[in-house]
Amino acid sequence: MQPIPFQFDNTRIRAITDDQGNPRFVAGDVCKALEINDTSMAVKRLDDDEKVPVLLVPLVVIKM
Repeated sequence: MQPIPFQFDNTRIRAITDDQGNPRFVAGDVCKALEINDTSMAVKRLDDDEKVPVLLVPLVVIKM
């Protein structure tokens, strides 16, 4: 599952799609864009079916 990066103002936000093709956004990226400092507190308000733990591996770009 590769994240799909896009820009919101000057902040990169990564998203993935679930098995049904619905977008799932990386909470830390969204919180950063919205200037919310405590990501853990922000996601506590989400229902369990709105949270999907995913391990994202840092993307490394090599210039050729």
